Amino acid sequence: MRTLSAAAFDLIVNFDCGLLRGERLAQSVDEFRSLLHVATPPAVPPQFVYLAGPILGCSVEAANGWRNYAALMLRPHNIIGISPLRCEPIHGTTYGAEYVEDPRFGTGRAIAAKNKLDVRKCDLTLAVLPNPDVGGRGSYGTLQEIAWADQAGKMSIIVTDDPAVIRHPVIDSAPGWKLCAGKGQRYATIQEALTAGLEVCIGVLGGYAGGKNV
Repeated sequence: MRTLSAAAFDLIVNFDCGLLRGERLAQSVDEFRSLLHVATPPAVPPQFVYLAGPILGCSVEAANGWRNYAALMLRPHNIIGISPLRCEPIHGTTYGAEYVEDPRFGTGRAIAAKNKLDVRKCDLTLAVLPNPDVGGRGSYGTLQEIAWADQAGKMSIIVTDDPAVIRHPVIDSAPGWKLCAGKGQRYATIQEALTAGLEVCIGVLGGYAGGKNV
């Protein structure tokens, strides 16, 4: 528990700015503001961000690396990153489309149901859409998840360096934020755009999670 100075106590209890002048007033206001942004108390419920992005055909490292990083950056702000891979099976070295021997989490229907539930329950969707390798394919499932979020009245953030995604007028209508990387874009790399996306998550959701709200 922090201890207030007498001046700050007067400011909070009586809002008696007439008794506080010059540096004393400025110091008291700063102290009061800082109290609003102390560490989140356990009683404040967390906010949730769905981490959407490529999975099909990705290695464990490629699919989970950025998600683990995002979850790590969000957690100190009482924001929990929800990965669709938390209970999705993998056989071999890459994620496939369907594992019929596992009807709980491995079939196309089960995977889609889990992901749709996540989009609907989370407060925000952070969708990473990297430019596919030459001859590669885009993340079509992620596009569907952005549409689910829009349909559910949930905001989403697109992080991309894919020129096709950047220019597409229909995709552009769905997200609340679109953070683009590459030549002529605001961010040089998709890693920088991802950092910006996480800053949006923290800035927007932090006030609901016990962080800065005024």
